[in-house]
Amino acid sequence: MLNGRRQEFQGGSIYWSPLSLGAIGGAIRDKYNALGAETGPLSYPTTDEIATALDEADYGQVKNEFLGGALYYDSFTQRVRYGRWIDSLIGNVPSDDAILPTSSTTSDNHLESQPPGVQPFMQTPCDPATQGHTGTNAEAGWNCVFRFVDGGGTGINVREGTKRTFGQAHYKRHHVEDRWVELFLQGHTPIDIDVTPGSRRATYAKDYFVGDEYDFEDHRMGFKIGVQLDSANSPDGHQVGVITSFCFVPGGPKIPVCPERMPPGLGFTRTVPLGE
Repeated sequence: MLNGRRQEFQGGSIYWSPLSLGAIGGAIRDKYNALGAETGPLSYPTTDEIATALDEADYGQVKNEFLGGALYYDSFTQRVRYGRWIDSLIGNVPSDDAILPTSSTTSDNHLESQPPGVQPFMQTPCDPATQGHTGTNAEAGWNCVFRFVDGGGTGINVREGTKRTFGQAHYKRHHVEDRWVELFLQGHTPIDIDVTPGSRRATYAKDYFVGDEYDFEDHRMGFKIGVQLDSANSPDGHQVGVITSFCFVPGGPKIPVCPERMPPGLGFTRTVPLGE
C-alpha cells in the first residue's frame, strides 16, 4: 500500500502521498470513507474538489480525482457517483492493424479495484541486446526504449517502432502518452487474443465506467494497448513488446487522437509527472 499522510479538519480532510495531494469534504468524503478511504480502491486524492468538465456534467457538478478513480457529487440528487476502470469487452473494441480478435473473445466484465499509483520497481532497463539496431526501414524500430514488468510478471519492451509498424512511434500517432502506457503495463495483466506458436499476441484494454449503488450508467472511454509477447519473431531474441495503443469509445469507433487529459484513475491525470 502507498504510504502517505492525512490531516482531519471539521470541514474536511487533506491527504498527501508521494504521488498526490488533495482535500476532500462533504458527501464526497463520506463516500470515500465508506469505500475504505486511502486503503480502499480509490487510494489517495490527487485533486481538491473541482468543477466537472462539460462531458462529465451528467454525473455531478463537482468531483475529486484519486489515484484509483474519481467521485462525482450531484447537488440536485445529492448522489455521489464512482468512476473507475473496469475490464473491457475486448471483442467490441475496434480492430487496429489486425491485432485485436475478430471472434467473440472477451474478458470478465466485472467491476474491480486497480492497484493504486505507480510501482517504480516494475520498470527495468532495456537489455543491451535489444538496442543498437540500425537501418533505413524497420530495422531501427526494433530498438528498446523502455522495458516494464506487468502486473502478471510478464516483461514487455516498448520498441522505438515506425509509423507503419509497431511501438512508441505508432502509439504516439494516436497522441498516447508514454506515462499512460507505463501505468497500464505496470498495473494490469494482459488478455491473450492469439496464442498461435511463434505469434502470441495479447491486449490490455479497459473502459472508464461511472455509476453508483443505484445504477450502472455509462462507459465514457476506453484505452487499449496491443502487445506481442513471444520472442520467436524478434531479431534480438527478446519479446517484441508494445505494438500499438489508442483510445476508443466502448462499442464504438477508435478515437484518432487521445485527449490531452485522460479520465481519472491509476494516475492518468497530469498530477503525476509524465516522465517522458
